[in-house]
Amino acid sequence: MKIKKLMALMLALALMFALAACGQTSTPAEGGGAAAPAEGEQTLIVYTARSESLNNAVIENFEADTGIHVEVVTGGTGEVLKRVQSEAANPQGDICWAADEAMLKDYTDCFEEYVSPEDAYMMEGYKNTTGYSSPAFCDPTVFIVNTDLAGDMDVAEAMIKYIIRSVLEKCPQEIEFFNSFVDKGLKERLEHVANSDFGRISYTEAVEILKKNNDRFDFKVSWGT
Repeated sequence: MKIKKLMALMLALALMFALAACGQTSTPAEGGGAAAPAEGEQTLIVYTARSESLNNAVIENFEADTGIHVEVVTGGTGEVLKRVQSEAANPQGDICWAADEAMLKDYTDCFEEYVSPEDAYMMEGYKNTTGYSSPAFCDPTVFIVNTDLAGDMDVAEAMIKYIIRSVLEKCPQEIEFFNSFVDKGLKERLEHVANSDFGRISYTEAVEILKKNNDRFDFKVSWGT
């Protein structure tokens, strides 16, 4: 398969959630950078967190191969997902090209189920197993080990405590004001942090703790995000 065809196929089949309003011909949501389509031309609205170079390479070839005009709305992964969620009752896009299955599992109610007819031909590990999305990339994970990490953590703890103590000492009136009118208990919490030993936990343990409070976050916590 030629590269041009492969790139077009990636856009059409890979890691894409079909939003509830598919095949729109109406004006897209704000943020698109593509030229306006000709009257009566089919339009596909893509929300993407991919790089500009990848968007251009894939989308331009897709348009050339299919004749379908693509409107692009770009943003960070969290920004794109929040936009999709905010438009759930009135979807403005057709495809979301962002994130991974771990991040997207909490947003399935914002999308329609869809499995590409080409899914059977995908390699194992790249098939649509959720009914909503297909993996598009195989990104290597690189671990950089800092053998002085424990020492660095001690320095970071000392720095945070120094900053807190300096603020408490040099800005007592401001602290009292915030403690009384903005955040009651602030002074007590700051003093507690400044006078307590910091715990040490792994990244995975920290993620698990944060996930238990995911209902309090706009952008849900998951491993690797």
